[in-house]
Amino acid sequence: FHREDLRQGTVLAFRRPKCTIITTRLKLKGLSPTARYEVHFKDSGVKQTFTGKELAYGLDVTIERAPGSLLITYRQFP
Repeated sequence: FHREDLRQGTVLAFRRPKCTIITTRLKLKGLSPTARYEVHFKDSGVKQTFTGKELAYGLDVTIERAPGSLLITYRQFP
């Protein structure tokens, strides 16, 4: 869920009970390719910085448990 007006967004990723895929690549859309974004993996507390171009190429996410979920937030640096 990208909020252009706030220059931030949220990603909710889900792994269904019978899913055998642990890691997948999520391609974020609507971001400025040259802008920098702080990405916060809420479940682990990890924060990383990426360019919009990198996030459009893909953000690798891993959900160990099935069923499971992952919450990620991001915001553009001013």
